[in-house]
Amino acid sequence: LRQAFASVSRREEELQQSLEQTTEDAALERAAQAKEMERLNTEVAQAQILAQARDRKINELQTTHEAARVRMEERIHHLTQQLASESEETDALRRRMAEAKSQHDAMVLDSGEVQR
Repeated sequence: LRQAFASVSRREEELQQSLEQTTEDAALERAAQAKEMERLNTEVAQAQILAQARDRKINELQTTHEAARVRMEERIHHLTQQLASESEETDALRRRMAEAKSQHDAMVLDSGEVQR
């Protein structure tokens, strides 16, 4: 009976030590997991900050691009109007030159007839 009791006591002590070791191992594992979770959370937070900065930069570039596009369209419109105006002026000058040449030719003809 004493041997059985001693054996049971040893077994109980072994189980108690095993339980304590398992409890300690589990606590260490939880601590390691908590540390890893904290590291991952920090990485996620940093990634979110970078993503927000990237999104702000994209929005800024889109705004700049849109403003440049509007300015370019306005410039094209202005230059198109200017070209049309200059084209009208050129056409008017051509007509006046043709009219002046016609008058000049008529005067040359008249002066030739006068000399005869």
